Amino acid sequence: MQRTNSGKYLVLVGTPQAPRALLFGPRHDYLAELGDDEDVVEDLMKVGAPCRAPDALKRRVAHATGASETALALWCWRLADW
Repeated sequence: MQRTNSGKYLVLVGTPQAPRALLFGPRHDYLAELGDDEDVVEDLMKVGAPCRAPDALKRRVAHATGASETALALWCWRLADW
């Protein structure tokens, strides 16, 4: 059974010094912004696999952040199924 509300992608946007950590589901739906808990973000990065963000995800990130899709700096990790 596939969960529609579980995190599938961790996306960091902004600058490398102060990124925003966003969580998206398997259908590229925005789930949450992770707070200032760097340990949680680091743990997700360790268990995830760096990936090229799918185009649909890039559009969702741009919409969620209010940024232009072409000017968006993002780093993406695909999270394991569980």
